[in-house]
Amino acid sequence: KLADASKNAAFIANLILFQACGSTSAEEDLIKEFNSIKASLSDSRQDIQILRDLNTDIGEMYIAKDQYPKALMYTLESLRLSEEVKLIDSRYAGNNEMLATIYSNIGNYKEADVYGQKCLQVATLVRDTSRIGGSYMLLAKLMVKVKDEIKAQHYVDSAIIVMRDVKKCEDCYSLAKIVNAGVKNLSGD
Repeated sequence: KLADASKNAAFIANLILFQACGSTSAEEDLIKEFNSIKASLSDSRQDIQILRDLNTDIGEMYIAKDQYPKALMYTLESLRLSEEVKLIDSRYAGNNEMLATIYSNIGNYKEADVYGQKCLQVATLVRDTSRIGGSYMLLAKLMVKVKDEIKAQHYVDSAIIVMRDVKKCEDCYSLAKIVNAGVKNLSGD
């Protein structure tokens, strides 16, 4: 187990380096390392959680690089693994948020809304204030994109209410006020 833990730590370190440098050869090495770790894992709940988290990390890396087909593949797999072992937690909410972001960025607003709503539902279930506020913000920005002023205003107001008195949400609260101005621009105010 200790050897596996060190492999996972080395993988995460390499993932961070890849994100900073971004070379294609580093990406190939990273995926090779991921597959090696994956092959060493069992079907235990603990190992499935490790695999889920590694898939999420790779998905995040590809989102940061705007490589959405690859990001979708790893993020959907992470979501599937969570559902397989009924691991409904903040990471699961985050995977839904990532999928909403991907779909929003590629213009599939209907799917973005589905995953954004799921993120909000799970974040509320696990009482993750940051994710609840973030979900509302994600949905508000999505509604601005589809020019639905009423829903956008509802979501941004909800985000502001959730985040206004939470110290760790100060940056997001400021962003919510900016999105609120964008909503007001929809109506010409």
